[in-house]
Amino acid sequence: MLAIYWLWRLGSWCAGHAPLAVSRALARVVGQLGYWLLPSMRRNSMANYAQVLGKPPTNSEVRRVTQQAFRNFALYLLDVMRFPYISDAELARRVVLHERDEFRRALDERKGVIFVSAHFGNMELAGVQLAKQFAPITLAAEVLKARRLYDWLVANRARHNVRLVPYKQAARTIISALRDNEFVGFFLDLGIAYDHRGVPVNFFGKTAYFPAAPALLAHHTGAPIIQAFALIGDDGLIHAHSFPAIRQNKALNRDTFVQTVTQQFATNMEEFIAKHPEQWYIFRRIWPEQPLPVAAHESYSLPAQAG
Repeated sequence: MLAIYWLWRLGSWCAGHAPLAVSRALARVVGQLGYWLLPSMRRNSMANYAQVLGKPPTNSEVRRVTQQAFRNFALYLLDVMRFPYISDAELARRVVLHERDEFRRALDERKGVIFVSAHFGNMELAGVQLAKQFAPITLAAEVLKARRLYDWLVANRARHNVRLVPYKQAARTIISALRDNEFVGFFLDLGIAYDHRGVPVNFFGKTAYFPAAPALLAHHTGAPIIQAFALIGDDGLIHAHSFPAIRQNKALNRDTFVQTVTQQFATNMEEFIAKHPEQWYIFRRIWPEQPLPVAAHESYSLPAQAG
């Protein structure tokens, strides 16, 4: 694991100092190699894109989108590696925050804001710019096996108002961040390995499972939810867009609210993923091959420390 840490640090330094055009050309090559050398990830991706496109996994369009997604993901990873060397001026130049008033109005309620997104486009730099211009963001994240690398990534993001906390330790920190009128963030497309006890939603015509936590938090705290995505435009810039804020509906009981809101997340995701499936980086299966035995409502609870 120590070798992984130092290889990443070396790659980060090289990416941060090499001409960007050279780094991006190399990243595209690495992405194409990943497509050929990572068969399990390739199969999972093709199954996902087949569902999005409504075509068989062996279809030529599915293969084309999958290859492009691998290349785009490598370009995204390049920015992750360059992150310690990206200046505020570059962030301001490359990231365009749209619907800014939506964030202002939500923060004006003084309840914090629950921020949900997907592994799409470049949420890394868009999230940093959002945190710099509006309020700090706390993200529940997976802990890498290379713990030293994880700690280094956490420290780099903390300098830009982005706080990463392990999932198992996130509840107390998340509630505290909302009370401080900050953002707390969740990714919805974690895949069946993570959310088989989540909320069943209709997603591109088939049942998928999304995490219940964002809607549960909104019901529990009254914090508004903003769903956003960061599209890489034809101009090469990162365009961060948001949907209208979702607010607590006291007329609905908890389970109905959670189901309704989470289905809205899925419907919104269909809108932007369908237009640019090659910018959706999802290498885990989203849709189970067989129906899952666990009823979603069994998981509708917050950790005890979040109460």
